[in-house]
Amino acid sequence: MPARTVTVVLLEEWITERIAEYLEIPAEDIEVDENITHYGVDSLARTTLGADIEDEYGVEVEPDFFKDRTTIEEIAAGLPQIISGATGVAAEGQEQK
Repeated sequence: MPARTVTVVLLEEWITERIAEYLEIPAEDIEVDENITHYGVDSLARTTLGADIEDEYGVEVEPDFFKDRTTIEEIAAGLPQIISGATGVAAEGQEQK
């Protein structure tokens, strides 16, 4: 089976869709460079997002992962290394092992 490549852009889209679903707003209304609290994302939604990431990519997201990541851009940028390191899935700019 070919390797699944995870890019920051794909992660941004996936995270945007999740947040839109949680908040019941159109994904088109969410900007990836806006602080997610602007849209009403609270600690419960962050916890849910972390659980969804874990389920989707089979990785563990540490509770403090979101501490310094306040935008979808920042969250997505922090995930490829975690995902590729834990699963062997090729991440943007990395070779699959």
